[in-house]
Amino acid sequence: MDNIFRKKLSEKGQSLNELALIMTFLLVLFSATVDLGWTFFTYVELQDAAQEGATFAAICPDVAQVRNHVRSSAAQPIDLQTALSDSQITVDFPDGIQFNRNVQVSVTLNHDIMVPFLGTLIGSQSYPITANATTTLLRVQCP
Repeated sequence: MDNIFRKKLSEKGQSLNELALIMTFLLVLFSATVDLGWTFFTYVELQDAAQEGATFAAICPDVAQVRNHVRSSAAQPIDLQTALSDSQITVDFPDGIQFNRNVQVSVTLNHDIMVPFLGTLIGSQSYPITANATTTLLRVQCP
């Protein structure tokens, strides 16, 4: 009887240790999931901004105005007005500014990773997210 009682005392706290080990793994998995969701949300917002810029460029093919329109397309939760520079917004007319030709708008943003150790796994704490949109020119001059 004494041997059974000693074994139970030696296993006391084992569940707490197992919980601590599993909880660490679950928190890491949860944090990575939240970070992946935030990355996807950022991509969707950049895609919307690029599409908005391409649509605006279809009726007003002025590069400076298109860049300003892309920046003003979203203010929350990512303020593109301050987050994007001119070098991160590319407006390209591959066939020249001609009626019924393509215009391509590309927007790139450096996304910061929230979970610190994930950055060590991929080699950087931020990485670029790029969104592209293409549409057809409807006017060759701004109205």
